[in-house]
Amino acid sequence: MESVANNNNYKFLPNNCKISDLDMRDGMRLRAGYFAARGKAVATVLLVNGHREFLEKYKEFIEDLQRRGFNVWSYDHRGQGGSGRHLDNPKKSHNPDIDAIVLDMHEVVENLVLPEKGDFPLYLVAHSMGAQFALKYLHDHPDIFDRAVLMAPFTNFNIGGPVFTFLTKAYTKLANMLGFSKFFAPGQPRHKDMIDHEYAFKRLTHDKERYDWSQTVLEEKPELFIGGVTIGWLDGVIKSLKSLQAPGFAARIKTPILALLADDEQVVDNKTTIDLLKKMPNAIIKIVKGSRHEIYREVDSIRKGVISDITIFFLEGLAEPDDEKVYQVKLDGKVIGATNFESGDPTNGVVAGHLREYNVELKYDFFIDLINKGVFVNVDHERLKKFINVNARDRFTVHLEDGSQVIGINGIHFVSMDDKHFIVSIVGINFPFYAEEFPRHCSTYIKRLKAKSDNHDY
Repeated sequence: MESVANNNNYKFLPNNCKISDLDMRDGMRLRAGYFAARGKAVATVLLVNGHREFLEKYKEFIEDLQRRGFNVWSYDHRGQGGSGRHLDNPKKSHNPDIDAIVLDMHEVVENLVLPEKGDFPLYLVAHSMGAQFALKYLHDHPDIFDRAVLMAPFTNFNIGGPVFTFLTKAYTKLANMLGFSKFFAPGQPRHKDMIDHEYAFKRLTHDKERYDWSQTVLEEKPELFIGGVTIGWLDGVIKSLKSLQAPGFAARIKTPILALLADDEQVVDNKTTIDLLKKMPNAIIKIVKGSRHEIYREVDSIRKGVISDITIFFLEGLAEPDDEKVYQVKLDGKVIGATNFESGDPTNGVVAGHLREYNVELKYDFFIDLINKGVFVNVDHERLKKFINVNARDRFTVHLEDGSQVIGINGIHFVSMDDKHFIVSIVGINFPFYAEEFPRHCSTYIKRLKAKSDNHDY
């Protein structure tokens, strides 16, 4: 694996990265990237991108994973991005042999990922066409990845109904037999100016700024661009999709999978995907409400939930639950009570628990006095008599048994309806600490996702 010297190769990528070339068995060159976790690393992720995509397009998504303790590997598939091309015309998307791409994936795993992963768990994230490759890989290599997340998997075309799909497949087969494999398929863009960006944007994401950012990347690094697909590409994909439906194929995939499907999907066929996933014994299906196809670069309100679900799914189970763990609650450094934090919401980094063994001075009037002095951020204490809800950022602290502090970026909250029962919560605890310290809450969340997936009539 040889490092690429071109400094421009690092533009639009996370700062903490290494970009290199890897030669495949047939001489095809792949561009690969390694993106180390920021802070403590807890696991390794292989990110497999979709059709016509490239490393730079995943900059923000990779950074999200890095911040949560994941070492990330990724690469550009043959025929796209910064990797080599099959044809003299680099704008043609021509990959007639999908199995060759799956073999590439295995070479990346064998030569790059496994030698460097150490004792960390190994996870897989794949999007769209990359998820199709991932399914084939999980079928052929069942013992490599501990868990996998599939975003908007491409398991069938979504191109105008079954009749049009049938005619497309028939035309492709005939044209390929007549020797037109390397020709652009009808209607496919030959260069960037032929792409209808308004149409593409409305099918892919609701976030115009993120969509435009990827186009800026292509303007400054035009070598990453590929145009439309060839007849050979279509023929190869049709054969690959057919193999997914082979009897027993899906049932043999035992790897735990979280499949995130776009609610407003206009690129791939969700029905085929759901039918396929239901045959897998350890697959969880979640429909991402409001999302279009490119779930990973949707608007913030959607992305936040997606990143949380991926993080919790991967980190759930890394630590054994400890229901007996006790946390000390302090006011100005003095212990005033304790809690087990018996409930939690990992999607928002929240834990909550009853305050017990608390100081008798902890009364309603005590809080009101502090609120009036401006010590606390008051949420509500006037509408209901004896109701108190305060947020203390500095005076109150929560500590583990070894004395280290549990910190939430949104502070510590106290809620009480009287002078006898207090609920203390911490809001905004970061991953991976949350998963390591409160594993039972992550496990509960994943079990609920699984139950909802199993019982949902899609």
